Parts: sequence; structure tokens; C-alpha cells
Amino acid sequence: MLVAYASPSFQESYKASGTQARSIAGGFEADVTLLALEGDVKKLVKAGLVKEEWSRQPYDGMVTRSIVVLGTREGNPKEIQDFEDLTRPHVKVLYPNPKTSGGAQWDINAIYLRCRLETV
Repeated sequence: MLVAYASPSFQESYKASGTQARSIAGGFEADVTLLALEGDVKKLVKAGLVKEEWSRQPYDGMVTRSIVVLGTREGNPKEIQDFEDLTRPHVKVLYPNPKTSGGAQWDINAIYLRCRLETV
């Protein structure tokens, strides 16, 4: 039997994770959101929208295994392959502010772990 479903609708938001969490806690209706930091989810717990035990689920509440990706200019003219390449002279890095970007905080963890693995 074929079941017809209504087409989903999307409202895009490019705001920071914390801003989205505050919007939802303040009454913005969202069926799905992707938040970067535990503190953002805790805002939804405090608002009564997410269960207190959200992080005691399988995978500790994580739903993805995102990776950090290095984006380069077309054709990768400086042949950047790894974090170490970012330290070379004349390589300019555009990086988000870790005080306002959850993704930037995860990036710092990735860079730190990579450096630790190279010193082992």
C-alpha cells in the first residue's frame, strides 16, 4: 500500500546554535534542530522541551560523527593537506570565533587531538 505524506517544509537559519536554542526556548516552533553544544541543549531542557536524560541515551546524545573539513581555494594552489600546512608562511586562515561558534569549539578539539596524536 502506498502512503502519501505531505511535503516537508524547511525554514533555514544560519544563526549560531545558542541563538537557535534561545529562539526555540522562547516559543519558535521547530520539529528538528541541530545544536552544537551541550549548553544549548540544556537551554531546551530548562524550557521543558527536552527530557533531562537526553545525554544518557545511546551515543551520549550525539546524533552525528561530524568531521572537520579544510576548505581551500579552487585547485588548492598552496597544496594544503593537513592542519600542519596551516602553519606555513603565506597561508591565511579564515576561522570563526570560538566564543560565538560551537563549530569553532569542536574545530579546536580536532586540531588539539591531531597535534597530540603527532607527538605520541
